[in-house]
Amino acid sequence: MRQLIVFSICFCLVSPAVHAALPQPKMLVNTPENCKRITGYGKHDLLGVANGYKVPLNKVRFVKAEWGRNQAGNYQCNMVFTTPSGRKHCTVFNIVQDEFIFGQAVTIPGNKAICFDPKR
Repeated sequence: MRQLIVFSICFCLVSPAVHAALPQPKMLVNTPENCKRITGYGKHDLLGVANGYKVPLNKVRFVKAEWGRNQAGNYQCNMVFTTPSGRKHCTVFNIVQDEFIFGQAVTIPGNKAICFDPKR
């Protein structure tokens, strides 16, 4: 019984500090203004682009985010990646503000990014 009380006291003393140190990221509205603010990519994005185009992960690079058209001709926020088969424009599903503002083209590990080749 004495061990249980000590554990509870220690947990209560540590728990608030852990929650205070890890603020939740803020989700931003997907607008042209917020799209321009994107300076990075989500942790699954490079792998999602590499898997989608069957290219090595180390050959995929994030270039920029831009407001533009999708394949259907509607406007959306796209993240641009370079690959061995050229530049790919990928749909941004989330814009997240944490320590910096980043886009997410792949929100679930193992999924492929929804990308297209821009019209030249």
